[in-house]
Amino acid sequence: FSQAADLGVLQVHLSGGEPTLRRDLEQLIAGLSARGVYTNLITAGVGIAEGRMEAFAEAGLDHLQLSFQ
Repeated sequence: FSQAADLGVLQVHLSGGEPTLRRDLEQLIAGLSARGVYTNLITAGVGIAEGRMEAFAEAGLDHLQLSFQ
């Protein structure tokens, strides 16, 4: 994450497939947020427990985009 911030990355969009299947998603969000990188999670929201949404918020998630298909 420090390399991305050093390169001037301002925002990261977490998407592709279903990013919430990653068990380390909260850690990714926290690492980016700690370096001032804006985080946007693009998800279908299927199977996300309420507690996990709270964990995303606590990790510093800036924006959540729901994709309906």
